Amino acid sequence: MPTGGALKSTSDQSFEPAADNGTLHQSSGAEKLRDSSKPVQGADETPVAPLQKAANTEQGIRSTASVVLAPVQIDCFEHFDVRFSGNAADLSQLRPKARSVLYYLACHHERLVPEESLIGALWPDMEISSARHNLQVAVSAVRRLLAPTASVGRNEILRREGRCYVLSLPPGSEVDVQGFERALDACRTTRTISSTSEIAGHLRTALSLYKGQRGLIPEAGTAEWILPLRDQYAYEVQQAALQLAEIEIKSGAYPAALALTKRVLHRDPYNDAGWRTLIKTHETAGDRAEAARAQRAYQLLLESVADSSRANSA
Repeated sequence: MPTGGALKSTSDQSFEPAADNGTLHQSSGAEKLRDSSKPVQGADETPVAPLQKAANTEQGIRSTASVVLAPVQIDCFEHFDVRFSGNAADLSQLRPKARSVLYYLACHHERLVPEESLIGALWPDMEISSARHNLQVAVSAVRRLLAPTASVGRNEILRREGRCYVLSLPPGSEVDVQGFERALDACRTTRTISSTSEIAGHLRTALSLYKGQRGLIPEAGTAEWILPLRDQYAYEVQQAALQLAEIEIKSGAYPAALALTKRVLHRDPYNDAGWRTLIKTHETAGDRAEAARAQRAYQLLLESVADSSRANSA
């Protein structure tokens, strides 16, 4: 039961599917969170110079060798996992702080992360010179994990640019968090009515990447730096499910819409938009009995919340 007994309302922040364009509307704190780690390249950023390949020189040999590093798959949702060509990496070889550095950088893949952000998140109470040394040691350990068979290319995978670090995995690599963001971004930028099926495809991709119930990197526990991101991704996946449910209702795919709304309510039984969409699905499908049953269940929930609120204020 929510603290204070108030039913969590999604009316101010929940997704309301747009009838004219089907895009995902949200006022999200995630963009602010992600902006703290600046993109490697962007409209307002100076592009990073490409690796200089010098033929018949040691530098050219090293640059060429780095290109053949195996693609890396990093999963951050439900369970943190690193794989090389399908083979799981042994994360136990990393000390806890080194794992935390990897967690942090994986959440900000291909973005510049200031060393001050890493130190503030992982060594907030340590003297700065000692914290920087610990960060350098942790970064070296992460580099060895991500390039286990070659010393060449380690600095390119996790490189330092000025006073920032950036995780830049080999070509063909995938990070599920980045794929999730990319799919939702595609929904926001697809605005024509004729692209509803394309939007649905992007939403399905995002929902497939957000696996399980435990959210973003559960291994990180309740570390302060991860909690806002974890909550934001949990919110975004709920809104994505509701948006896709609305699309399924309009197309007459009622079983799919019901599955999506039940997924939302399973994660958050107090989600008003989830209950309204569930009731709407049954009504649109012509199942008045199930619609009435869902309406009664929702009403009982509202009454129990109101009773709890009165008891707390007495």
